[in-house]
Amino acid sequence: MNNNLLSAFLCSRAVFEPMKTGGERIINFARAGDPQAKMVAYNCAKAGVAALTRTLALEGRKHNIGVNAVAPGLVDTKSNTKAMQRKPEDQARWPKREEIAAMVVFLVSNEASGISGQVVKVPGRML
Repeated sequence: MNNNLLSAFLCSRAVFEPMKTGGERIINFARAGDPQAKMVAYNCAKAGVAALTRTLALEGRKHNIGVNAVAPGLVDTKSNTKAMQRKPEDQARWPKREEIAAMVVFLVSNEASGISGQVVKVPGRML
């Protein structure tokens, strides 16, 4: 809860007031996909990040503060591959860090200035 929800709340709260000059963006990280068993705190925290994102977007609207969340699937990293023991025959391709970063860059760009309160999934692609 601290690593996922509380940290997003505290960071957002710290920057929200100075951002009231307008045109600023907050990007949170939520979760793509259905909740997983035995991950109660994580699932609840990420659902809370999505709710925090939508609520802050409503509050930021009058100050032109955009607030969105990126929701990656399981990220393609060495540690995740080892821990999850992904099999080569698995059809789903996990998103790469670069793909997640590209979504963040888009959401803070002028092209995304009309997007706020959204949780944008970056789940990876099928092979």
